[in-house]
Amino acid sequence: MVEGRIRVPSPRVWAVPALAAIAAAGIVLARADVPLFLAINHSVLGSLGGLWQNITVLGDGVVAMAMMLALYRRRPDLFWAAFIAAILVSLSIQFGKFVRPIPRPLGQLGHEAVRVIGEEFHNASFPSGHAATAFALAAILWTAFRSPLARALLVLAACLVALSRVVVGAHWPTDVLGGAAVGWLLGLAGLELARKTPWGCAKPAQALLACLFAAAAIWILAGYDTSYPAAETFALGVGVASLVAVAFTFVPRSNNDRMTRNGLGT
Repeated sequence: MVEGRIRVPSPRVWAVPALAAIAAAGIVLARADVPLFLAINHSVLGSLGGLWQNITVLGDGVVAMAMMLALYRRRPDLFWAAFIAAILVSLSIQFGKFVRPIPRPLGQLGHEAVRVIGEEFHNASFPSGHAATAFALAAILWTAFRSPLARALLVLAACLVALSRVVVGAHWPTDVLGGAAVGWLLGLAGLELARKTPWGCAKPAQALLACLFAAAAIWILAGYDTSYPAAETFALGVGVASLVAVAFTFVPRSNNDRMTRNGLGT
């Protein structure tokens, strides 16, 4: 991870939402949403239900907030950008579901056709909130790494979260592609707004954000329902790891670091 302020993303970052939008448009034009959903939902991937439940919770808003807590005191700029993006994603997803309230696969095709893993969802399908959350965070973290491999792994992780929404029977392919495009763009928007509002990186603002994100981690530990029973242990692990990661930032790394914190360093 690269230390410092938010860097202006390279033009390559636009490839992700562009490809997602092109793929979604192709599916719509080919009227392939239903057959593609059925092919994925009934594929061998569904036999690994426990794995996909753990993958899909990475796109849960509360779990994602807990994960971003690890940025506190390490990358205040990205921590601030993640907060802004979280608000933008939440508002846009709710708006999209209100404007285009199409039924989910289970609501349209019924239990006979859809293999459901986890909780059953029937309405408000477009766009996928989990996919949008995963891609928004991937876009934010993209700027924190220079390694092509690290960036590729970020996009791969977001793609797996998006794919999981089809595997578990919660969304159409166009839902996750739309969520991916919207989420990535809003992640970039969060970065730009954070860059233009540096006051969000000040210690008082960061402390307030830390309390908010820590509340998400504590909520998980208190029994937050992710809708996926097989992922409860994993979610608990995320909550604990996030709080521990923050605690470690308050531990001096060396005697020199301790002297600097006490104003004794040169």
